Amino acid sequence: AVALGEIGNFQAVKVLIASLNHPDTDVRREITTSLASVSTPEAVETLINALEYVTNHEDRRWIAASLGKIRWATKDLKDYRNTQVVQSLINTLNNSDSYFRRWIAVTLGKIRHPHAIEALASLLFDEDTNVRKH
Repeated sequence: AVALGEIGNFQAVKVLIASLNHPDTDVRREITTSLASVSTPEAVETLINALEYVTNHEDRRWIAASLGKIRWATKDLKDYRNTQVVQSLINTLNNSDSYFRRWIAVTLGKIRHPHAIEALASLLFDEDTNVRKH
């Protein structure tokens, strides 16, 4: 998975996306990390959509962390700054896992969409210190 992320071309991204449901937890973690490092629109869309259907707790944590590591400033990702994407991320902030909430907050901050301000402001009062700081 790491080597495919290093290659980072369309074909490698396609293989990573198709393997996101790999039976090995460690491989799934590396796939999400690799998709984030590639930071193509297809990779980002896959990670955002995965937040809606992935139920495994650890996988959701890694997806959230991976979204926070994406290079959102690249011009190819400007479409992902739209309100619909931001709202779908905001909707995940009610997750009981503070690690997850922290990485979604980091992601929303990196996207820099004004629609996220209210949700991020509410996190200043989160029960977890790390969520409040990020």
